[in-house]
Order: sequence, then C-alpha cells, then structure tokens
Amino acid sequence: MAASSHCVRCRQPISTSALFCSQCGLSTHATINQRGAPRAAGELPPGTLLFASRRYRIERSLGRGGFGETYLATDAGLKQRKCVIKRMLVDPAWSGAEERIARDNFRREAELLADLNTPGHPNIPEIYEYLHEEACLVMKYIEGKSLNQGGMPAGRILDCVRDICSALTYMHGRVPPVLHRDIKPANILLADNGHVWLIDFGLSKSAPIHAAAPQNSATMMSGTPGYTPPEQWQNAAVPQSDVYALAATLHTLLTRHAPAFTDADLPALIDGRAGQFPPVRDFDPDVDPRIERLIQRGMDFNPAARPTAGQFLAEVMQILRTSGSRPAVHNRRGARITTPDGDHVSTTEGLALWCADNWGLAREWLLGNLPDVIETSFLDARLAQSVRSARDTYPDDANAALDFVIELLANGQRSWAIRFAPNPVDFGSLALDGKPVARQVTIKNTGQRYLSLRLNGDDWVRVSNARARPGSMQLALLPGTEQRVTLYADPAHKRVGGRLGARLAVPLPNGMNETLEVVASLPRWKTLWARSVAPRLRRRSRTLLRRRPAQAYVVLAMLLLLAGLYLWLHS
Repeated sequence: MAASSHCVRCRQPISTSALFCSQCGLSTHATINQRGAPRAAGELPPGTLLFASRRYRIERSLGRGGFGETYLATDAGLKQRKCVIKRMLVDPAWSGAEERIARDNFRREAELLADLNTPGHPNIPEIYEYLHEEACLVMKYIEGKSLNQGGMPAGRILDCVRDICSALTYMHGRVPPVLHRDIKPANILLADNGHVWLIDFGLSKSAPIHAAAPQNSATMMSGTPGYTPPEQWQNAAVPQSDVYALAATLHTLLTRHAPAFTDADLPALIDGRAGQFPPVRDFDPDVDPRIERLIQRGMDFNPAARPTAGQFLAEVMQILRTSGSRPAVHNRRGARITTPDGDHVSTTEGLALWCADNWGLAREWLLGNLPDVIETSFLDARLAQSVRSARDTYPDDANAALDFVIELLANGQRSWAIRFAPNPVDFGSLALDGKPVARQVTIKNTGQRYLSLRLNGDDWVRVSNARARPGSMQLALLPGTEQRVTLYADPAHKRVGGRLGARLAVPLPNGMNETLEVVASLPRWKTLWARSVAPRLRRRSRTLLRRRPAQAYVVLAMLLLLAGLYLWLHS
C-alpha cells in the first residue's frame, strides 16, 4: 500500500504519489517533502537552525493546533538548555492580505506574552525571546504531566487552581489585559518537582483574524468546547472568559466529568442551550458547598456576573484557609526552625509572619539555605522545592521571590494597596511659555504585598526625569515603604487652554487600578491666540507678502492707521 499523508488544508488522507488532494484540489507539494516522506507544509525537520545566529536547533515536533505548532529545541547559546519553540502556522488557503493580517496578529500577541516577563509570575513559564523573521516565540521547557491525567486529592486540586488563578490575576492586571483563552486541564502542567505551570497560551489562536480573513470556524473561533465560554466563540472574549474556563477546569478535576461537546454543538453553546455542567455534589456529596457555588458563579452565562480572577482567587484562598485541607505544618519530631535572629517558629504560618516582619533578613535567608531548613525541619520536600522554584523564577528580584514565598507559607490572601499623597496633585495656573512646573507626590505601599509597578505619564504630565513624553517610571516598594516621585507639567503642545486634568492609572496585580488625579489650568483665550490663531495669521501674512506685496503693504498701512486711531481715542 502506498504511503499516505493528510492534506494541510482539509486534512483528507492522500497518497504520497498523488499530485492533488481529491477533496479540495490543493497541490500536494505543500504536504510531501523532497524525499517523498509525509510532512506538514513548512514543518521544521530535526536539526533545523533558527534565527540569524543559528542559535536554536530543532529537536522534534511537539504538536500542532489552531494556527500554531510547537517544537522542542536546544538553545546552543546557554549551556544547551532545552526550550519550546511556538511557531505560527500559515493556512495555504489564505490570500497574501490574509496572511499579513495573521502575521500582524501573531506578532502583537507574541509581544504581549513576552512582556509578561516583567516582572514575571512564578506559575507562567519564562518567555525568552520572539524571533520576528521566523514568527517564532521561544519559551521555557518544563518536564512534567498535565492535570488531565487525574489522580489528585481535592486539597491538591485547589492548590493547583489557586496557583493558576494567581497567574490569571497577574495577566489580567496588565495594560492591556492578557487573556489565555484556552484554560483546561491539559494546559495546566504539574512539573516533576511539584510546581504548577500554566502552559500553551494559544498565541495565534488567541488573536483571531478580523473581518478581512477567511470566514470559517477554524479562523474566527478558537477554544475547546465545554471549557470555552459563549462570548469567546463570538470573538468577544473578556478577562472573565478565562474565569469561566478555570471554573469548568476545577469542575472536571474534582469530578472527572469531561465535557462531551464537539464543534457541532457550537450553536447551542453560543446561545446557552448547552454548556451547563451537572452540580459537583451530584458526583461527590462531600465536596465543600462553597466550591460548588464558586464553580456555578464562575460559569455564569453572563460574563459580568462572574467573579474576576482576583475575586475567584480570594474565595479559593478562603476555602483553603478554613477547610483544613492544608493545615499548619508542625515538625513531626517536635523540632522548631530557628530564624537568623534567634527566634523560633514551628508552623509555616509562623514562618510567614516572621519573614513579613523581618523582610531584609528573610530575603538573605531565602537566597541562602531557607529551602533546606524547611525540608529538614518541616519534613516537607514539596514545599521546599516550591520555595526553590520561586527563588529561581525571580533571579533578578529577590523581593518578588520572597513575596511569593510568604504567600505560599501563609496559605492566605494578603492584599495589594497603594496610596498617593497628595491626591489630586494641583499644579495651579501654568504660564503659557514658562518652563515645566514640578510637583512631588509620595507613593506608599499600604498593603502586605511587595509591589513592582509602573507609573505612566499623560500627554501633558511626565514622570520624574523621563525625557520622552508621556514618560513612565518603574517603582519597587516593600510593604510599608514609600517613594517620592516628581511630576512635571509641560503643556507646551496644548493648543486650547482651560482646566487640564489627567488620571494616572497604576494597575495592581489583583486586576484593580489605583488612580492619581492631576489638575492644572492654562489661560484659555491667550493660549488659543498664541498657539492657534497667531501662527495662522503669521503664515498667511508671509504668504500674502510673498505673492501680493502691494496688497500686503496696503493691509499693513490700514492696520497701522487703525492702531494710531485707537491710541488717539484713548489718549
């Protein structure tokens, strides 16, 4: 029997000796490689070297889906580390314009994902770089198993969901928000060391081709039936769309009830006639009723009625805190941990409190032997490895690593909060042609979490000594600390005066925004004359003088006469 492959357009089986697909007529040269072996169009064979530096060597294909394909590769530049290459997949049926749109969408989404590295999150794999020419994204490679393989107790499931929800809270708090759009058990990875990772960001699936692209379900819709909410099938995903998918994922992990929907059910899923999951307690009456209610709220048909990722996280943390699924860890032999300052703690909660109260010492301890102390004194190798992973996740920001470790040890919800003083900042009346006016504002971290955030300027307000307008400034604040920032009001480009106002929004990791109000005033009529009317009169006068000098002199003489008459009447 002749070797066979599949058409890259319609997936119809075809023979390697065929010249065209019998189903759609596509030439098979895009499917069969030069040696006659079946290969997808443009598939990268093992040994391929990517990028101008030929740094990444393809080892093998990991799979494909939607508009993307993934490969295992070796980074020859950094100790032969393994990485994952996510590459855009081009549909042969696209026109040139449609392909350009797809590449633009892929690039935009890749840049959004790459930006997640700053400051980063311990449950989101590091993204190394974006290869523009090859339309590839290079990501951290993780060895482990996905949660769709099952076999975990309810407490551990809630732990995993908590970590994923924390990652979503971080993503949704970005400006603009970054959506995953394909949360499901298969895309949550439990690494060999017990760490939880949110993987497979979909990438090209998450940036749908807009109206100029082919109008078929493969291009316009993306997701997994059962986990994907109705609005996402209509190309209208919002942050709560990820919450819907996470709630459905939690339901599946607790009940092992896998949604049986297919693409044929899409019309019913979109209008709400299908998609409902049976109550969790129908499968296991011992499940906490709060979990069942949280899943039902998270899977509400109306996105506005669902909790945000931050609210979902807070409720999961509350359930974990009060359910007894993760009690305080005591040393089995009665031993205690001795802290660097000579204090003693016997529980993870006590250790978290000590670290929060002794931040500097705790940070140095974390960089030293804290994980080993936890493993030997608390006899908790998994917790110790999680602490090591947090330390490795933030190699350049020990404060962020310690903040995550304290949250892990406390197993509780600590809050993010900042305060501006003064707020609003009033620049008063600004001179039309004066130098930029400076005002100072104090930004204080009034919450219990470490904050790494960016304060962005406005069209007439720049921050600190940033030269470029609008300007921005990166801030790093430990709990209880403050920093003074200088704002500069520079309305040089304003063409119309009056009352000026700006709202400098600072996004917090929980998805909320804190706002600093800035106000000032600029002479209305004087600004209009100096910035808009006068320049036009000067330009027209020069034009008139150049083209019709006689008429220009007559107009000038009349203006002088009127000015003299005005002075004589008022003398």
